Amino acid sequence: MLYSVDLSGNHVSAANMSSLSDPSMALSYLNLSGCGIREFPGFIRNRQHVSRLDLSNNIIKDQVPGWLWSLPELEMVDLSNNSFTGFGSFTRDFSGAQIDILDLSNNNFSGEIPISICGMILLEVLDLSNNNFKGSVPQCFNIIIKKSLSVLNLGNNHLSGKLPEIFIKCSNLRSLNVGHNQLVGKLPRSLSDCSPLEVLNLEHNGIKDAFPFWLESLRKLQVLVLLSNEFHGSLQYHPKVASWFPQLRIIDISHNAFTGTLPSNFFMYWSAMSSTKDRSELKYIGDNTYYQDSFVLMNKGVEMNYTRILTLLTAIDFSGNRLKGKIPESIGLLKNLIVLNLSNNGFNGTIPSSMANLTELESLDLCITSFQGKSHLLSEPSRVSRT
Repeated sequence: MLYSVDLSGNHVSAANMSSLSDPSMALSYLNLSGCGIREFPGFIRNRQHVSRLDLSNNIIKDQVPGWLWSLPELEMVDLSNNSFTGFGSFTRDFSGAQIDILDLSNNNFSGEIPISICGMILLEVLDLSNNNFKGSVPQCFNIIIKKSLSVLNLGNNHLSGKLPEIFIKCSNLRSLNVGHNQLVGKLPRSLSDCSPLEVLNLEHNGIKDAFPFWLESLRKLQVLVLLSNEFHGSLQYHPKVASWFPQLRIIDISHNAFTGTLPSNFFMYWSAMSSTKDRSELKYIGDNTYYQDSFVLMNKGVEMNYTRILTLLTAIDFSGNRLKGKIPESIGLLKNLIVLNLSNNGFNGTIPSSMANLTELESLDLCITSFQGKSHLLSEPSRVSRT
């Protein structure tokens, strides 16, 4: 009996697929990724033991058939990178469903996100990114977030309204991406309950709030992206904060409305950017999981798309705000920093001599600032690209 079939990357004809309908094949794993398939394979309907199904990277334009969700042992469904337009009968009760991974990213789904998904209480990964979903983020998502959801990616849709308070008792969420939508209002304070959170991407929305210092309780946070929102106010954190964001490796708060000066000790608690002890290890954020976090970074004047995020990568982008005063000397503590962009602000004075300690720095952008004197950093040959 055949339990696993992987034909990914091969051209699969109708004749090939008819051979897979043999009832003696008790298929558990079926991978038809990148096979040039144009229609949803009907033979799967009779494969009652299929648990892992991968139809990604094809050219299927159908609706997702309603019978798919009735397969009793289905655990993983990857339909990403197709042209699916909708769901056929997606209203059933999913309370008994075994699905733990649902990837519908990079399709043409539209309308509101089906609330039936909230019945998939075993979901660990839910990726609905790069579609045309509209409306609000479903309040019922708090059900799956309280259970076992580890990854929620709703990026690059047309979602609107406030991000609701759905993160109460959030005990497993590792990665949250709601970037490139039309979300407004303040951040939900329940986000502070998400102690496992490593990646938080809110870029390109209309969120209007102060800097979320209250997220300092997230001791595992490695990536924080607030790019192109309406965040405002100063970056003066509370003096009683003993340390904040010790694991932070990437922070992008560019193109907001932050104002004022940075405290002299602003950078002193960012331990992950200070230590160089892990530079010999090639590891990725979210390694050993199905889902890989991605990230877009302005590096040396070029927009770079990282499809996976190496833990070696460290970056600070504060550009396009209204920050002023001196760059804090504590910047020199970040010996592991690779990318630094402070351009298009109102910083003045002299470039801190401590920046000479940034020996790993590869990209530095201080454009449109008013610095005086000769920089110790720029007076010696280095690998720094000053864009």
